[in-house]
Amino acid sequence: ESVLWMGRAYESLGDAPAAIDALAHLIIVASSDVRRQEAQDGLSRVLKQQIHTFYERKAWVTLLKFHGDHQQAFHMVPLERERVLMVAHAYQQVNLPSEALHWYDQLLQEYPDSTLREDILVQKVLLAEEMGKGLLVQEVGTAYLREFPDGRWRGQVETALGMESLTRQQYAKAIHHFSEAIQQVDGIVEQRHVLRNRARAHRALGQMEAAVQDLRQMVSDPPVQIADVIRLGDAVFDQGEYAEAEGLYDQVLVSEAPVALKAWAKYRLAVSLDHMGKHGEAQKLLAEIRQLETSSPELEHTIRSAATAVLDEMSLKEKPPARTINEPTES
Repeated sequence: ESVLWMGRAYESLGDAPAAIDALAHLIIVASSDVRRQEAQDGLSRVLKQQIHTFYERKAWVTLLKFHGDHQQAFHMVPLERERVLMVAHAYQQVNLPSEALHWYDQLLQEYPDSTLREDILVQKVLLAEEMGKGLLVQEVGTAYLREFPDGRWRGQVETALGMESLTRQQYAKAIHHFSEAIQQVDGIVEQRHVLRNRARAHRALGQMEAAVQDLRQMVSDPPVQIADVIRLGDAVFDQGEYAEAEGLYDQVLVSEAPVALKAWAKYRLAVSLDHMGKHGEAQKLLAEIRQLETSSPELEHTIRSAATAVLDEMSLKEKPPARTINEPTES
């Protein structure tokens, strides 16, 4: 009994480590089930309070260190859904997706009928996507849509499945997922991400009109991303719509776009002007690029390669930031 009171005294003084040690020791040496239960209840309370405190402070590293340092004590108390969810969330915040995935798996195993099942499944989809585990994205994403056909995170899941199909060059499948996603996602960043990649899939299948339609929708409302303007310019250029391409490339040239994109826009503008019979203006622009009198395949290849590298880098920044669905304290 003295050990129990000692543990409670440490708890009241705010000395959590000492309280944990005393209560954990009592669980082992208690002479009766009543005392053992009292010690277990006290230990559970102290551990929960510490986890909650660190979580509310967003002290993710401290929370995870505390959880790791006191594993023996945590094994002495019942597994709580809220604690597991907080630990998984903390691992996401410190960018350790594989660890977060492990704890979400444990949560589903321990609580298969949890009211948070929908949220946990979508977290697994987003984590699998972040880790580049395409098969897991397909497996969990398909399971989510099967269990929650009208789920509130359907847009995010359809987008992840679309991106996975795009990576695998399954373009028709990607278009299907993106078309489902565009009806569900909220926010201009998410919508443009879906449209941008659906346009990529359309273009890969040679469906240029559909690709142009998606790209036009992306640049119809501010704020306009200059990379999307040049993508639309290239699409309409390839369609032979040189007058529209001219206006779009002009937008790029007067913007603060990277030098490589401006060089590509200037080159394509010169070719557009040449196709429209404005040969003098075209030659002047080409001369400005590399002081050449005529265009050449080598010139186009060099500028295209540099512009493609910049667009690829910009594409990485255009992806919507990963979101942690739901807060553990809401469970």
